[in-house]
Amino acid sequence: VVFRMQDRRAVMSSLHAERAGPVRAGEILTPSGVRVLNPDHVIAELAPGARLDMQIKLELGRGYLAG
Repeated sequence: VVFRMQDRRAVMSSLHAERAGPVRAGEILTPSGVRVLNPDHVIAELAPGARLDMQIKLELGRGYLAG
């Protein structure tokens, strides 16, 4: 997922889904000043009855760090 941030400080965002089917990057709840540049990117495919809850820390830079 590619984000554009107006500020250099770290921010938190979240993603919650409770329905079967694809979960896309555009469903990520972002604070003001943060935009998802590829909203159609599929993050997960949920089975019936599945649930996804994510807290995402966004910081300036490239790549992914496991928390």
